Amino acid sequence: MAAVSRRYLLGLAALAGTLALGACVTPQTSPLPADEAANLRLSSISVDVSALVAQGQGPFATLVGDRLSDALASAFADRLAPRDRTAPRLVVRLKSLTLSAWAGSSSIRIGGIDYAEGGSDSDYLDGEALIVSRRGDIQARYPILFALPSSYSGPWYLADNEQRRAATIAQLYADWVKRQIVGR
Repeated sequence: MAAVSRRYLLGLAALAGTLALGACVTPQTSPLPADEAANLRLSSISVDVSALVAQGQGPFATLVGDRLSDALASAFADRLAPRDRTAPRLVVRLKSLTLSAWAGSSSIRIGGIDYAEGGSDSDYLDGEALIVSRRGDIQARYPILFALPSSYSGPWYLADNEQRRAATIAQLYADWVKRQIVGR
């Protein structure tokens, strides 16, 4: 049996840590009571990318915001009630987006099985989901930092690599927003 390199083990440890921190909810979370979350109806959903634009991410921020808006509308489709004048709205504010430089990885073969080695950089999307009343009061706050291996969205060498990574992280972030607010 071939010896496993230190680099390989460190890469696995980094990947395991990244996956474990896939979505972290900070202690500043102020969730809805369980019964309210179970019966939550939303009048609308919006995504605020102004912080990303201020950081110089311009058109890319718009791309991520549009993808996240679509993903949230799909995730919360069963809870949207646009004509309900008493329903709060969901506002997702994105604070930062980091797509790490990644150019593939190597692999090693142990016992006839290929194992990835290296390429453990992660993409991050940081923001918060807010449940906002019709009067503008914040009823609940869910800060979410989502991390995803940079390799998750497929081949790095294709021309649309960054667009695929943005779409993937937006979709998975939307799934975590729903999970944090109303559960699975």
